[in-house]
Amino acid sequence: MGLFGNFKKAEVRSLENPNAPVSAENFLHIMGWGDVQSSARVTVNIDNALGVHAVWAAINFISGTLASLPLEVYRGNERVTDGIGALLNRAINSTASSFQWRKYSYEQVLTGGRSVALILRNGRGDVTDLVPLDLDLLVLFTCPTLRKAKHSK
Repeated sequence: MGLFGNFKKAEVRSLENPNAPVSAENFLHIMGWGDVQSSARVTVNIDNALGVHAVWAAINFISGTLASLPLEVYRGNERVTDGIGALLNRAINSTASSFQWRKYSYEQVLTGGRSVALILRNGRGDVTDLVPLDLDLLVLFTCPTLRKAKHSK
């Protein structure tokens, strides 16, 4: 093992904080789901945070910058310019451009942590449209034969 062998051992830590057990009443708040009460007795949520100009400006700048970057789709080593490649570069559907969809998606990721889009296909299985879904209206459930999602409250 050598003279310095004891210093190379990996440190093992528990992911769980023993001072905040998983069964705590505020588990959802610890995990970032729901409103959080600050030490100044102000409720902090996404809507209130976006009311702070610096937070809104940062999210707007980051999402707009990332959405404006070129997006290229590859199948193996070949660039895809039709089908899904064209859809992601021009317009995802008849009402939204690729930039608008990507900016919205990045805003959702930066504020809520994720973004979801419904993929619409034609009879041959080709992707024809992407429809952004509102996470507040999305309900996921599992059935025995396949996984389905329902978009309503």
